[in-house]
Amino acid sequence: MAPTDEDLVMRCAAGDQESFLMLHDRFAPRVFGLLIKIIGQRTEAEDVLQEVMWEAWTRSDRYNRSLGSVAAWLHDRSLARHRRCTPTSRPEIFDGYSSR
Repeated sequence: MAPTDEDLVMRCAAGDQESFLMLHDRFAPRVFGLLIKIIGQRTEAEDVLQEVMWEAWTRSDRYNRSLGSVAAWLHDRSLARHRRCTPTSRPEIFDGYSSR
């Protein structure tokens, strides 16, 4: 019987590399598809996916089952990573002109 998503995350938190590989194989395609839709550029989506999966490995102890599924947790991490990597929009400055 295959381990549940939650089992894999708990095993990752304990340092089980094989469980991380299983978690990666299970979720990376879905997370990547989400990132492609959001970002629109394959290379950037791959970079964010790598960061999200690294976070899943190094911070899996922070997963809280009561807050949602593993899929929701990874999607949330993906969106948060994307937001951190996206420059914020700033109002244009017009050559020192002030609208006072």
